[in-house]
Amino acid sequence: MSDDPKKHPDDPPDSVSQARTIENGAGEDPTVVVSPPVDASEERTIGNDASEDPTIAVNPPVDVSEQQTLGDPSEDPFEHATMALDPTVPYGKSPQLGQVPVLDGYTIFDKLGEGAMGVVWRAIQLSTNREVALKLLPPASIGSEKAQLRFQREVESAASLEHPNIASIYESGLNKGIYYYAMQSIDGVELNRYVRSRELSEKDILALMIKLSEAVCFAHLNGIVHRDLKPGNVLVTKAEGEPKILDFGLAKSFTGGDSQNNVSIAGEVVGTPMYMSTEQAQGEVENIDGRTDIYALGIMLFELMTGGQFPYSCKGGAYDIIRRKLSKAPIRPRSIDPKINIDLEAIILKAIDVDANKRYASADLLAQDLEFYLKGRPVSARRHTTGYITQKWLHRNRLGIAAALLLST
Repeated sequence: MSDDPKKHPDDPPDSVSQARTIENGAGEDPTVVVSPPVDASEERTIGNDASEDPTIAVNPPVDVSEQQTLGDPSEDPFEHATMALDPTVPYGKSPQLGQVPVLDGYTIFDKLGEGAMGVVWRAIQLSTNREVALKLLPPASIGSEKAQLRFQREVESAASLEHPNIASIYESGLNKGIYYYAMQSIDGVELNRYVRSRELSEKDILALMIKLSEAVCFAHLNGIVHRDLKPGNVLVTKAEGEPKILDFGLAKSFTGGDSQNNVSIAGEVVGTPMYMSTEQAQGEVENIDGRTDIYALGIMLFELMTGGQFPYSCKGGAYDIIRRKLSKAPIRPRSIDPKINIDLEAIILKAIDVDANKRYASADLLAQDLEFYLKGRPVSARRHTTGYITQKWLHRNRLGIAAALLLST
C-alpha cells in the first residue's frame, strides 16, 4: 500500500514533511475558549485583526449564517477570534509571519502550520543535524502573559512525558525575543484521515485506540490531563502506523504543583466543542481530571466507528453544541450503524457518559475493555449476568465445542 493516503474532498493539502502538525493544519486550529455569558445587549465587534489569536472566546449565541469576529484588536489576543460555522473544524488563522524567522542553533525552512498557540516550522537542529518541528509563539501573542504561560505549560507538560505514542520535546527556550521549542518531526497523517484513507478494519482501529488510551494513561500517571484530545492532535506515522499525541497547550496538572502557571479559571471553558466533556463545557475547572480525557477518547472512538458521525448534532455554534451535551442523551452508535457490536457500543457509551463518575475510572481500564472485546471476553461496560458470561464463553470456545460434538457422533 502506498505511503500517501488517498485524498478526501474535504482534506487540506499536505505540508512538506509533517501532515497536519501540532496546530491541526496550515493556519488552522479548532480549539475554543468559551467565556461566561454576558449581557447580549453589549456591543460586540467582528474581525480577524492581525493582532488576534485564533483560540476562540464565545459569548452568547450570535448569527452564524456568515463568519463573524469578536473583540477589540487592542485586547488580549487569546480573548477573540473568527468563528467558523462548523465547530469541528478550525475557527480562524493567526497572523502570518512575513518571513522565515532566524533562530540561533537552527536552520529554518518552510512553515508547516499555525494556530492558536504557535507557528510550526520545519527546521534542522544544528547541534544534532536532525530535522525537527520548531514551534514558535505567534507574534501577536508575544506581549500576552497568558499566551506565554500557556506556551510554557505546553513545553513543560510534553517535555515531562517520554512515551512512544507522545511526541517528544528536544529543546525549548527564549532566543532573540522568540519563545520556541523543538519537537520530534513526524511524517504522519491526522488520525481520522489515516483511518479513512487506509480503510482500516475494526480491529486495526481499536488497536490504535488502545495505544492512545495507554499513552493517555501514562500522562495521567504523571499528573497531566491533556484537555484537548481530538483526531487533529493525533498523527499516525506513515511508515510504522504508530499514533503520536501532540499539542499539550491546554494540558492541566492535577498534582497541585502548577498553581502559578494555571491559566484556566472557573467559568472559562477551554477545548474543542465536539470532544469537550460536560465538566469542561460547564467550566468546572476543579472537576477536570483523567476522566475528561477518557470522554474525548470515547468521542474519537464513536467518530471512527461510525464513519465520521458524532453523538450530538454539529449544527450551530459552540454554545449550541454545549447546550445539547448538557440537555440531551448521546445518540447510540448502533442507531447510525447497526453492524456495530453491542459490546463495543457499551464501551463507547460508558466512555462518553455525561456523569464523569460513570465513565471508566482510568484510561487503562478503557484500553483493557477494548482488548477484552477483541478477545471475545466479557467487557466491564456491560452487566455480567450469567447469560452474558455464558454467551461469551460459548462464542470463544465455539470451535472446540463443535469439534467435541463431531467426535461424539
